[in-house]
Amino acid sequence: LRPDGIVPIDRATTQALVRECLQLRSALEWYGEQARLCRLLHSGGDAGRNALADDGGKRARAALSKAQGGENE
Repeated sequence: LRPDGIVPIDRATTQALVRECLQLRSALEWYGEQARLCRLLHSGGDAGRNALADDGGKRARAALSKAQGGENE
């Protein structure tokens, strides 16, 4: 532990954290796009609503599980 309270980490840990961040970002971007589509009144809205209904939160649970060190996807 450094005097400023920051814990130094090695390269492999840094790379793992970057991968985790990218996976979480990808899930958030997907949900953001589906939510945007849901607001449309035509078939694009249907596509977004159906995608969210079919997903049922699986992407979020998978991303969070990986972030928490779990193996569930």
